[in-house]
Amino acid sequence: MDNQFISYVGAGIIVSVAIFVAYKAGWGLREQIHCHTLKKAILKQKVEYKLKMLFEQTSGNAQLPEGLALQDRIENMVFPGDSIEEQILTLNQIYLDLVVHGHASPYFIDILNYLN
Repeated sequence: MDNQFISYVGAGIIVSVAIFVAYKAGWGLREQIHCHTLKKAILKQKVEYKLKMLFEQTSGNAQLPEGLALQDRIENMVFPGDSIEEQILTLNQIYLDLVVHGHASPYFIDILNYLN
């Protein structure tokens, strides 16, 4: 009888620990997704700001047509089927290209061609 009691208590402890570990793993995954979503939003804002600065510096002060949001165009540059990590990498690449090449950036030229 004592061995059976110890087996039940041991099984209960193992199940409890397994549930706790699974809960913590799920919590960590949720935090990671939130962190990636925040990074993506920050990068989108940085790209938008850099594009607005480039628009202001163009000769003739290029303007976006009314009703066209720059964020929508930026969102179209990133493939929605990609994982969030790939989207972050793509946005980072776009931002760095805009910083380095400025008006000669293919992303900036693409947006200018889209407007015409």
